[in-house]
Amino acid sequence: MDKENPIHDLLLRLGPSESALLDWLRPRIDDTHLHEIALADYGFNEEEYFQVLKRIYDGQPIPVPLPWVPSEALELTRWSEPDDPDYVSPPPNSKGTRGHLIRAFCCAVLLKAGDELETMDYIHAENDTLIQCVASVLHLGREASESALRFLAWRVSRLPEEYEEALFFAMAVLLLYAALFQPDQDGSDLSLLCEWVLAEEIRVRTHPHALIKTEEWLLGLTFHKQRHEVWRRLAHEVLIDPAKAFPEPAATKMRDIAMRLSG
Repeated sequence: MDKENPIHDLLLRLGPSESALLDWLRPRIDDTHLHEIALADYGFNEEEYFQVLKRIYDGQPIPVPLPWVPSEALELTRWSEPDDPDYVSPPPNSKGTRGHLIRAFCCAVLLKAGDELETMDYIHAENDTLIQCVASVLHLGREASESALRFLAWRVSRLPEEYEEALFFAMAVLLLYAALFQPDQDGSDLSLLCEWVLAEEIRVRTHPHALIKTEEWLLGLTFHKQRHEVWRRLAHEVLIDPAKAFPEPAATKMRDIAMRLSG
């Protein structure tokens, strides 16, 4: 990212950290959570999955490029829906806070692995992983959300400009920042983040080599769309939150973004 870009300064003020989210999750996760993830590939190679996950949990480097074990179990668990009692995924399929801790851990590992150029070719649907991560940390509370925001600030600052899903990282940062916004804060950073998201959407859509998928705002710029409804729902819940009393002009800009996403 260009250091002259005001977003660069804003991200620095957020305290970028590649380990913040995993550091927050580790004390809240134990071997039983890891075993649950290891079972996600329909029970195949459970012990092998567990051993690799345990090494990552212990702070050892994530394998580069990220191999099938553990990526398959991480990606399958990413699709879990802890708040939906009717959603069926590979067992044991935990619900509630435990399910969100497990899903957040899987998303955090996948998103951290995606920072490696050697792994990027093997990582798919980062926009889906992002929104699943955002949904889980919002459920887990303020500390989790702050840790995720610091982690995403780190990842965003390192994204290649040509990476088309970079705009989804911008949107995820906006959602977390807005969710954490306090009444005594100035709204200028919120406005800046909104302008960044809007500008990124235009940049990707009008790029000479863009493969425009559909005319749908933002969500039409990716082939990966299994959790588009989560993007729409969270944008509405977070950006148009009457309890927040967001200051103008940020409130109008956020409402505009939420309505664009909802179509």
